[in-house]
Amino acid sequence: MAKTIRGREAAALDARGAAIGSIGLIGFAFTAWRLTPLWNGALALLGALVVWMTLSILIWRLRRHRLFSEKQAKESV
Repeated sequence: MAKTIRGREAAALDARGAAIGSIGLIGFAFTAWRLTPLWNGALALLGALVVWMTLSILIWRLRRHRLFSEKQAKESV
């Protein structure tokens, strides 16, 4: 039974990472779509890459901060 729980937790962690990466990818697509007509293609893609990384890292850090805040609130009760 412990293996089942561990497997579910691993699957949930994978799904969470995929969701965060997908949100970053949406930012990449939007940025590339808006910048490609205005900038050189390589610069537009570089800018989109920066947006993707920034969004993904920001969401990951916010999620991590929220997770630790919830644990601390439960422990203090």
